[in-house]
Amino acid sequence: VASMSENVLTWGPNDGTGQIPEAIGRFNAAGGIFSVSAGNARMPHWQGTWLDSTGDGYLDFSHGLNVNYFLETDGSTLKWFLPLTTITVRMIWNQWNAPATDLDLHLVRWDGSGNPEVVASSENFQSGQAGQLPVEEITYLTILGGYFGFAIQYFSGPTSVDIEIEARRAWNPFQTSVPSGSVLCPGDAEDAITVGAVDAASPYALEPYSSKGPTNGPGGSLNGGAVKPDRAAYANVSTSSFGPRSPGTFDDFDGTSAACPHVAGAAALVWSAYPNWSNAQIRSFLESNARDMGPGGKDNDYGFGRLWLGNPPASCTYSISPTSASYGASGGSGSFQVSTQAGCTWTASSNNSWIHITGGSSGTGNGTVSYSVDANGSSSSRTGTITAAGRTFTVTQSGAAGCSYSISPTSQSFGPTGGNGSVSVTTTAGCTWTASSNNAWIHVTSGSSGTGSG
Repeated sequence: VASMSENVLTWGPNDGTGQIPEAIGRFNAAGGIFSVSAGNARMPHWQGTWLDSTGDGYLDFSHGLNVNYFLETDGSTLKWFLPLTTITVRMIWNQWNAPATDLDLHLVRWDGSGNPEVVASSENFQSGQAGQLPVEEITYLTILGGYFGFAIQYFSGPTSVDIEIEARRAWNPFQTSVPSGSVLCPGDAEDAITVGAVDAASPYALEPYSSKGPTNGPGGSLNGGAVKPDRAAYANVSTSSFGPRSPGTFDDFDGTSAACPHVAGAAALVWSAYPNWSNAQIRSFLESNARDMGPGGKDNDYGFGRLWLGNPPASCTYSISPTSASYGASGGSGSFQVSTQAGCTWTASSNNSWIHITGGSSGTGNGTVSYSVDANGSSSSRTGTITAAGRTFTVTQSGAAGCSYSISPTSQSFGPTGGNGSVSVTTTAGCTWTASSNNAWIHVTSGSSGTGSG
């Protein structure tokens, strides 16, 4: 079971493809479970198609809005950033195969009275060449305090592009935000269990920063994406490092980074209770036990619902019946029953080479173990065992009674040209014998060993 609490917009088109989602797919195919945070980008997120209604070369985030400023947590007041504050803004668009459109990203500062000024820019070159990426990113340490926002400038190429932007400011929405589509890579991976965040206390309200699906469509387009996240788990929790839960503060462990490991830990707990289950069975258990929180079925806020495991499974107890069997020298076959609670797993294996499991080598709940016993060619009796569900089934077998042998004929004559012949061996069933030549010019062509007459 793996847990990953990291999401970055620019790691891929956020459509479930790319190196990281593919690696998660291989991990899943090998039998693992990969839990990943959905991201904290619900508020500082925007996506849409290119629109420049005024023809000034800058994107309109909404009618007449070319600079999209950060807001306070109240969602209405412009956010004043103090000096020495780090601001990170990232942008992608849906041209991941040789981007032909060149867009530039600018970080803008406004002091509240004068004209806004560009304080940082990302101007990567895109010209349709292989190896180029539709990515612009700014990380800026503020020098002066002020209101900060960002603008997107058109440089060249087709304008029919779908654009996505997010900032590392989980509690600060944009003036114009678009919550939908804010699940970020690797939360877009089909084979990951992507985890959104709810408050740890009833009524388990959705956290305002928890990224919202769907994923992007093929190539990063705005249409055709998949429903994500897959599950919601708990934030604002107490830990040994963060200390006790402190509602209304930033002192406890929150974010989808807190929610994600809850699902990984839950998967590990279920697997410890049902060690023979596959990863698909573990995922199905988590899905079926989730508490639906939104519209019926899977949705883009809670997935299948809030993480819930239900009551722990009852302790498994096992018994077998009968506990032993006896066989004659000729061997035979038989079976015995394993009894346990529903959902309890077990295995069966032979501890001797002459006893073979023919059916029921593993099971869940009650089951039957079938076996066979080889003939005993020795005159000595023997005892062997089968271990099933941690219990021992004993097999006792008698030896072959007084083995006596005769051959017919006892001699045979041949001319100088040689020839072929045969000898019959007569003995009791279960008695073993071998045949060998004592001269280089006599060859045993078949029947060099046997059990019983031959």
